[in-house]
Amino acid sequence: MRAPPSPCARDAIQQGHTDGVPRPRAMGSAAHAAAAVPEPPQAGAALAQAVDDRQPSEAHLRHLLDTLPRLASCHRPDGSNAFCNHRWHDDTGLSPEEAHGCGWTAPIHPEDLGTLMETWSHLLASGEPGEEEARLRRVDGAYRWCLFRAVPVCDERGHLVHW
Repeated sequence: MRAPPSPCARDAIQQGHTDGVPRPRAMGSAAHAAAAVPEPPQAGAALAQAVDDRQPSEAHLRHLLDTLPRLASCHRPDGSNAFCNHRWHDDTGLSPEEAHGCGWTAPIHPEDLGTLMETWSHLLASGEPGEEEARLRRVDGAYRWCLFRAVPVCDERGHLVHW
């Protein structure tokens, strides 16, 4: 027989938390989406800081991208690469200088580059978010499939700031 939960545990369960991991309240809800992938405590603090900052600095954006456990990059409104996170450089073996501008396309598989660039050109012209799959060469020379996702970020007047 189980002991009744303590008042703190009961409150946590009512608020949707068990053992420090959020429990979804309803499928499809924001709580469910947030609970799908538990994040370390520092990730929540970094996200809260990013939301609080109206005009995050480039250094702040770089720091946020470098903390992601994914390959990530930031592009200028014209589509040229402003920077890639450390994980991207580690996986591809390209230095920041090599990946700068249009250098980010160098590790794309030659058979996928045309389709990827067509999609990228369409997104740049339309200003809409989108995605395309392509193979990316790793530092060891092997290719792996990646989903390239582009989301425009606009200022309060609706002008494109970066991708």
